[in-house]
Amino acid sequence: MALFWEHNFRTLPFEHLGAWGLVRRGMRLIVYGASGHTWHEGTTSTQRSMPGWHHEVGASLILYGIVRLDVTRRVDQPGWRIGGSLARFDFD
Repeated sequence: MALFWEHNFRTLPFEHLGAWGLVRRGMRLIVYGASGHTWHEGTTSTQRSMPGWHHEVGASLILYGIVRLDVTRRVDQPGWRIGGSLARFDFD
């Protein structure tokens, strides 16, 4: 069972700072989080499931509308994760 949330601020933080150039270049700030619960306890070395609740929060910076840089913090255990990816392309 899991619950995920995400909010894309798009331009608000950059407009507030007066950084209009960053807004025009497609920079965005996304804040997200997740909570999940597992009941299955892994019995082999390939099953890494740990029973119980797991929580995390994070922020992403979208650069030029293409590259996404993520920083995620585990809330229930110590640990930070940093990652990057290509942003999702929406074709409306």
